[in-house]
Amino acid sequence: LNALEDDNERARNYAAIVLGRLGEKRAVEPLIVALEDSWRASTNDSYSRRVKSISLHIAAEALGRIGDPRAVEALIRVLDADSDYASTHAAFHALVRIGVPAVRPLLDAIKRDSWRGHSYLEKHAIQTLLAIREQLPEEQRNMEGLDRVSLPEKRAYDRGRELGS
Repeated sequence: LNALEDDNERARNYAAIVLGRLGEKRAVEPLIVALEDSWRASTNDSYSRRVKSISLHIAAEALGRIGDPRAVEALIRVLDADSDYASTHAAFHALVRIGVPAVRPLLDAIKRDSWRGHSYLEKHAIQTLLAIREQLPEEQRNMEGLDRVSLPEKRAYDRGRELGS
């Protein structure tokens, strides 16, 4: 855990990777702080000089591997920020790993004006919800929210999977 505060960026990133792979729950709060600091640093040069950041996508991936629901809101803030592709993809993947606790916040995010018309976010949010749904036992797949993912969206998702996208 102390390595997340190391002066060397590589050491911080490596620590995040290892803690994620170990599923270390004590790392959740420091990783959330690191995720938010990294996001702020990527949008503000003066802030980036003051903070010991971890790569956004590495922090998001580590949080997903740990699978703790406390990370959901921070991961959605990464998506709201219109981050780079690797960070956005890692945040969506982390939400899939976290599973059901991510459903309601993700559905709420899709409804935001900032997401409307942003086809990349909408498409991947739907794919994330469908991937979470597929992890559930059959009798739970129509839980509140997941039953609202429409048939055309599911067909588009299935076509994308067949094409390898």
